Amino acid sequence: MDFFAGKVALITGAGSGIGEAIASALADRRATVVIADINGEAAERAAYELLAKGADAESAVVDVSNESSVQTLVNRVYSDHGHLDLMINNAGIHIGGVALSTSSEDWRRLMEINYWGVVHGIRAAATIMKQQSDGHIVNISSLAGITPTPTQTIYAASKWAVTGLSLSLRPELAADGIRLTTICPGAIRTKLFEHGYVVDVTDNNRLERLARWMFPADRAANRILRAIRYNRAIAVFPAHAKILYGLFRLGQWILVPYYWFLRRLMQQNES
Repeated sequence: MDFFAGKVALITGAGSGIGEAIASALADRRATVVIADINGEAAERAAYELLAKGADAESAVVDVSNESSVQTLVNRVYSDHGHLDLMINNAGIHIGGVALSTSSEDWRRLMEINYWGVVHGIRAAATIMKQQSDGHIVNISSLAGITPTPTQTIYAASKWAVTGLSLSLRPELAADGIRLTTICPGAIRTKLFEHGYVVDVTDNNRLERLARWMFPADRAANRILRAIRYNRAIAVFPAHAKILYGLFRLGQWILVPYYWFLRRLMQQNES
C-alpha cells in the first residue's frame, strides 16, 4: 500500500502550479486532497479534474494572509475528515526586479502572503497535529530562500524568512510527533511570474525564454513527495539548484558570474 494512501492533505495555492501538481501526485497515491486557493474557480477546476479521474478531492477558498481564513479552513477539514495528516503551505506570489524601485506595499504584500501565510498554516495545523501526536507540515520556500538572489531581493527576503522559520521550528515540533520539511526548489515551470510582476524589466521576453529550461511542475511534485516520505529536513532540487546552493556554501565570490547573469536578465530601465 502506498505511503500516502488514506492520508488527508490540505494544500494552499493549489489552484495552479506546484500546488496543483502536488495535489495531483497525492491523488494518484490515493490520498484525500483539499485544494485550497484564493481563486475559487481555479480550485474548483483543479478538484473537478481529479474527481473526474476517480480521485478523492475537494476545493476550498482561502486567503492565507488572513489568519482567521486559514484557521477556519483547517478546522473544517479536520471536522469533516477526522484527521489532518499533511499541511502543505504552498501559496505564494512573486515580485521581483530592482529592490529600490519597489514600494513599501510590495514588500508588505510579499511578507503577508509568502511568510505570514506559512505562519498561519503552521499554527493552525500544528494545534490539531499535536492533539493527534502525528502529522507532517511542508513549507514551500525557494532556492532564493537559501542563496543570495540579486534582482529578486524582496522575494528572497520572504523565502529566507520561511526557510529560517522552518528549519528552526522542525526540532521543536518533533517533540510533539509533528514532522516538518522545507522545500527549496530552483526554477520551476509554473505561472508564478504571471501572478506577480517584475519592477524595471527592460525585456519581458527574457522571462519567457527563461521558462523553456525550467523544471516541470509534475516532476517537482514527485521530488516533494519523496522528501515527505523520508522526512527530510530540507529538499533542494533540481540539479541547477543543488549546484548553486553548493557553490554558495563554498563562498559567495564563486557566484559572481551568476549574479551578473541575473542582473542582465532583469535590467533596470534607463530613462
